[in-house]
Order: sequence, then structure tokens, then C-alpha cells
Amino acid sequence: MTADIDFTAFFDATPSPYLVLDADLVIRYVNAAYLTATGRARKDLVGRHFFDALPENPGAPDDAHRSPKASLLRVLDTGEADTLVLQGYDISAPDQPGAFEERWWSEIHTPLPGPDGAVKWIVQRAEDVTAFVQARRARELARSPP
Repeated sequence: MTADIDFTAFFDATPSPYLVLDADLVIRYVNAAYLTATGRARKDLVGRHFFDALPENPGAPDDAHRSPKASLLRVLDTGEADTLVLQGYDISAPDQPGAFEERWWSEIHTPLPGPDGAVKWIVQRAEDVTAFVQARRARELARSPP
């Protein structure tokens, strides 16, 4: 027996940020929570390649093994979910061209196969954990001797 669920309504109602990518890493859907977390409008994301819509910060340290790009490519290659915990991925400042805002995320990339078994869609759940990372950093600084 299958459940009669409107998945768009489900994703639209959840407070967790979600987006759906196709196998070419083009954003096909974002929920309101994702728009809030990234400070973007739907028109800025849907229909665009992920890394064009949300470009990597060229000044960020290179962490290729754990990067969102490497994670998404692993999902496409293996067909298995991939998790990134405390992943730094800055967001371009919408009102300041070339500037980026520090952001930290906890991400899960979940593949959805098509009829042929190949990955057709990737669901990204991306929780903004920046406040947690910054609070932890502040506590560490407060504890360190002068």
C-alpha cells in the first residue's frame, strides 16, 4: 500500500531547509526554509546550476574531500547518501558583489534513482549551524589564557 502524500506540501511545510537537484546539479526545487537560510529568492536558485546559484568562496580554505561539490559527485557516482557535518560553505552577500558571509552547514545529500537505477535526483537537507560554530569558537577564545 502506498501513502497518498503531497510531497511538495510536505517539503513546503517543514522548517528544515531542502532543495532538489537533478543529475546535472541543476536546482529544480527549494522550500521556503532553504530560501530563508540562504537569503535568496526562488528565482535566484531554481533552474540554475548549484555552483552558479551558490558559488564557492574563492578565498575559503580548500577542503576537497569534504566539500559539497565532492559530496554531490560521490552521490552521483555511488548512488549512496553522503553526509557533511560542520561543513564551512560561505554564502555570497546578495547586496555586496564579491563579498561572502561566513556560513557553516550540516548537510545530507540523498539520491533518488530513476527507472534505470541511476541517480535522477539529489535531495539536499542543509541546516545552517553557523551560530553553533561561532558560539563554540567564542567559548574557546574566552577559555584561552591571555
